[in-house]
Amino acid sequence: MRHFFCFSLIIAAWLESAASFALDVVKLPQMQSELDVRFNYKNELLERALTLTVEEYGEFEIQMIGTPMMRNRALHALRSGTLINVYFSPASDNLNKNTIAIKIPIRRGILSYRLLLIHQADIPLFAKVKTADDLKKLTAGLQSEWITTAVMTDAGFKIRRAQTYDGLFLMLENRRFHYIPRGIHEIYDELAVRKDVAPDIVVEPNLALYMIMPTYTYVSPAEPRLARRLEAGLTKMVENGDLEALFNRHYADDIAKAKLSGRTIIEINNPSFNDYSLLKNKKLWFTPAP
Repeated sequence: MRHFFCFSLIIAAWLESAASFALDVVKLPQMQSELDVRFNYKNELLERALTLTVEEYGEFEIQMIGTPMMRNRALHALRSGTLINVYFSPASDNLNKNTIAIKIPIRRGILSYRLLLIHQADIPLFAKVKTADDLKKLTAGLQSEWITTAVMTDAGFKIRRAQTYDGLFLMLENRRFHYIPRGIHEIYDELAVRKDVAPDIVVEPNLALYMIMPTYTYVSPAEPRLARRLEAGLTKMVENGDLEALFNRHYADDIAKAKLSGRTIIEINNPSFNDYSLLKNKKLWFTPAP
């Protein structure tokens, strides 16, 4: 009996060790458009975070499923974890409550700063905008499920909703609304890849919006081990400087182009953000040069 008990302990230890080095399969939704370059940074970050944890957790595989997902569908899929098990999103109350939220701002909060895409014919119109009340007289184009849409609607801005990501830019080209607020890390690439289909869209030269909006990593509740691994990897990236280096490699040029210090910045309150304790860690946040 004693020998059997010892043998059982050995088997249990072996099974635990084998489980700790099981292949982690990360399943992500497909990008929303062939012109969507926003995933490049996320995918590189994800691969680095997983690589940094190979010694503790073993090898990994990243799969992109064949279906793009907006936030509501992604939340539904994350609950079971069968179709996707990881999703990157601006901070969301629903995702915070119903998934495992890794509250490390993977883009260092750069999405908080927005520039405006406008039709070039409206440049004189926007030259008159100096305050939030001035901007509220004009109409923004946004996708229905974006967190930004909810924040700006609550703040009293006029919104026209588009069903698709690509459709937004075509609607602005056809002057269906006045502007699209886009992150300073997004706007220049989005404009460049659409110069043929939307040649009259430009970046408004004088204004910027600020609404605090970190992007977090959300993991299926069915995958607590994967969540622990990703949090460990992302924490290592913060501490060893990898996150800041990746951020600078991808976004330094965009930050320089944006010239935030020379713009009138209109602040918009984001009532869904309540992680103010994170602001104390300066390694987590991008701060524009004065």
